[in-house]
Amino acid sequence: MKLSFCKLREIYRDEARNAFNDMKTRYPEGQIVAFALLTDEDCMSCIPRADTKAKAMRRLKDNPSTGWLGTITNNWSYRWNTAEWSSIYDNKFKCAHPSPVVPKEFMEAMSAFRQKWTDNEFNQKMLRTFVDVLWDLDKEGLFGEGDVRDELTLFVEICDSNLDMFVKLRSASLLNPVRSRRRLIGCIPLPFRIVIHCIAWVRFTIKGPLIALSSPK
Repeated sequence: MKLSFCKLREIYRDEARNAFNDMKTRYPEGQIVAFALLTDEDCMSCIPRADTKAKAMRRLKDNPSTGWLGTITNNWSYRWNTAEWSSIYDNKFKCAHPSPVVPKEFMEAMSAFRQKWTDNEFNQKMLRTFVDVLWDLDKEGLFGEGDVRDELTLFVEICDSNLDMFVKLRSASLLNPVRSRRRLIGCIPLPFRIVIHCIAWVRFTIKGPLIALSSPK
């Protein structure tokens, strides 16, 4: 299997589209309020995850907060952390569109493909590819239009990394209309956001953008 970023974009786009459509059959219309692509620190995987309003509210209710700082922490940890979300596929809900990609063959090809770039370059390009996948699906109309689209927040998450918050905020800014973007970004008070942006800018001047500025080939 020969890979390119364009090929990966196509593979992940098909898998994300199928995952979202399968989720819509699992939950009533309008219940899905967040959809994310989850990857790990080396950006070698891409797992679609979704959350519903009812599940998010239940998690917040089951984990009551104390004080304004506790409210902020809980909102971020239990509403926008995909580790707290239900897996899209589990033993009780079989996907209607299983992936045609053979895992072993794919990971071997990915390992070989990764060797062409430094870790930083590869991660930048892969994170951009994940953003492009969600962008493509949004342009298809998969996530709805108008008020329906405003109720859904898209983002990319990179787990097990100290860059997770920066990637999540940046991808949400790139992918969402104002109302759905504010739902995620607005849960962090403005002074904290300013600090986060300053740190991100310092990193940008040293290592370049977290997410590549243009779509890789």
